[in-house]
Amino acid sequence: MRLFPKGAVATVIKSGISPKGVFFHIRALSNRGGENRYSVVVSSKVSKKAHERNLLKRRAREILRKIQKEKGLMGWDIAILFKQTVSRLSFTELEREIKTALTVFTRHETNRY
Repeated sequence: MRLFPKGAVATVIKSGISPKGVFFHIRALSNRGGENRYSVVVSSKVSKKAHERNLLKRRAREILRKIQKEKGLMGWDIAILFKQTVSRLSFTELEREIKTALTVFTRHETNRY
């Protein structure tokens, strides 16, 4: 799992496909490469405390790592932008929500080639 190079997040947010979520926005763009690149954005509006924002980022990265292994999702630039309501979710609830949202990309995965 790799992180985005500088400046690439804006491109994904501007022109990527986006399933709607209650707790976050996910934007994704095919990168025509062999591996996924991720960006997890948690603004200070979600929480004023840095340790809570970092906890959300670590949870999201772990969930993305698991999903990549399970589903074999490859070749995407994925940006997750959390909303304020996400802070009250447990790890399992967050995992379920992200998996549900990423099913859109697994459908695109089969149609892409």
